[in-house]
Amino acid sequence: MAKKVDELVRRNTELIESAKNLRAVLARFERVLGTMSRLVEGGVPVVEALDRLGGPHLRPQTTEALDRFTDARHNARVAMFALGVEQGTSLSEMARAFDISRQLASRLAADAGPARPGRRRTPSRSR
Repeated sequence: MAKKVDELVRRNTELIESAKNLRAVLARFERVLGTMSRLVEGGVPVVEALDRLGGPHLRPQTTEALDRFTDARHNARVAMFALGVEQGTSLSEMARAFDISRQLASRLAADAGPARPGRRRTPSRSR
């Protein structure tokens, strides 16, 4: 069980770091949007305003930060499920604790299972 506790602590640390990064990226996003709005109100064409503010880099940075957070959140949930199952918690109890459906709890428990060759351990973008 110590391995699962260590895994959960590691995954929670990754989630905390990705949340900090996401907050920083979103704060920059807000500043850029505010500045862009002022520029456009002042008569600057939108494309020029975006170019001045580094717009071409803003979208991919935001998307990457969101994706990293989503992946870290999923991995932390999987680690929680792995530990909970090992501690004898039923999937129904886990579903109630997370306020999720029993079906999603089953998927998370399956993701928490032992790795098999060819099994993907990183969540898809739809999660």
